[in-house]
Amino acid sequence: MNLGESFKTLLTSFGVPTITITSIFIAVNLFKVFQPITMFSSVIFEQKLFSKEKMFFVKLCRYIFYTLFWMITFTFLGETIREKLKWEYNEIWSAVSESLIFVIVIVLVSLSVITKPERKLFKLKSNNYFKIIMVCLYLMLLFFFYIQMYLLLAFPQFKQIEMLTAAIIMFFVVCTAMPVLTGIIFKSINLTNEKHVFIEDEDENEWFILHPISNEVILLGDKFDPRLCTKTKMVKLEELYNKPIKVYKN
Repeated sequence: MNLGESFKTLLTSFGVPTITITSIFIAVNLFKVFQPITMFSSVIFEQKLFSKEKMFFVKLCRYIFYTLFWMITFTFLGETIREKLKWEYNEIWSAVSESLIFVIVIVLVSLSVITKPERKLFKLKSNNYFKIIMVCLYLMLLFFFYIQMYLLLAFPQFKQIEMLTAAIIMFFVVCTAMPVLTGIIFKSINLTNEKHVFIEDEDENEWFILHPISNEVILLGDKFDPRLCTKTKMVKLEELYNKPIKVYKN
């Protein structure tokens, strides 16, 4: 009998339900497999050595965390406003704020594809005052839209657990758009601070570390985005041991 089976037998002898014991062992095994502390505390170079599946899991967890954070924030603000200021759902405000957010996203995405410095619109999107105005306007509209969404659902009005659960899930689904839209807005006006790691070869050419092909082989590219690469090459992980790793901020 191994240690795990001995511990299971011990818990059973104390009257702990089998389903509880099973849940504990599943949680422990998941902790061993995914190593969440290592994953979420890792630096950019360590993340580049994660498999695609592991990196997807990290991004998914962060995405869910951000969504839950904003959902809780807007729930707290919405309930406070509903009780203290007696705000109620206003269909016009909701429609206007949603439409203006859509317009801002379209405009900024359209501006982001302009790459010629001599064009006036390029200078506009690079203007710091323009960036500040766009971000403030976007955040204000986002505030109105999500507060209105909460006022429409207003969790305390549901007495049945089924309806309350459905309302919470619906609001969570609506909040999933928040990280996506914010990422698009900030990236389109160059307010993001993405980090990429690269090495230099003997000819001082930069090679970005993209992702591992296997436990021993790493894929390098001449651009930080694999979709933009015109040249790629595979190297063994041990070839990176004595090379200085540099960080590129985009």
